[in-house]
Amino acid sequence: MRDRLQLKNALNVDRGRSMHTNESHRVKLLLPFPIDRGWHYNHNVVLMALGEFEYLLITTAATLGENAYGAAMREAIAQATGRACSIGALYTTLDRLEAKGLIKTWMAEGTPQRGGRSRRMVRVTSAGKAAASNFYGTIMRISGRAPWSTRYSEEAG
Repeated sequence: MRDRLQLKNALNVDRGRSMHTNESHRVKLLLPFPIDRGWHYNHNVVLMALGEFEYLLITTAATLGENAYGAAMREAIAQATGRACSIGALYTTLDRLEAKGLIKTWMAEGTPQRGGRSRRMVRVTSAGKAAASNFYGTIMRISGRAPWSTRYSEEAG
């Protein structure tokens, strides 16, 4: 109860100021623990389930196997989703997945078809396979109970 009261008091801004000003209001939260520090950071950022785009990249890399590199992955994602995948989004997400240990990347030698430019190859690690499998299982479990699910329709009928 005391923590809730501290949080409520911390969220109150100075009511004497007009709400129509452009002044920024800084609010200091008085929580019994720091946010995104220590284990909270790992729980919220590192150990959190994959995002949709991260899952798409891991699945695409696993599907392409030895042919998994940036341009091929962008093309496969565009074909599967009907949406273009920007180079920036692809490589930023690959960097994040590699930092999490879910993929491994390396530069392969260039080919004549690419004008001698090197390719950034992608391989899914065992941790990446486990994370993708967990994501898929979670989506299937929660989606099976959704009204648009064929499994839900069969159970209801």
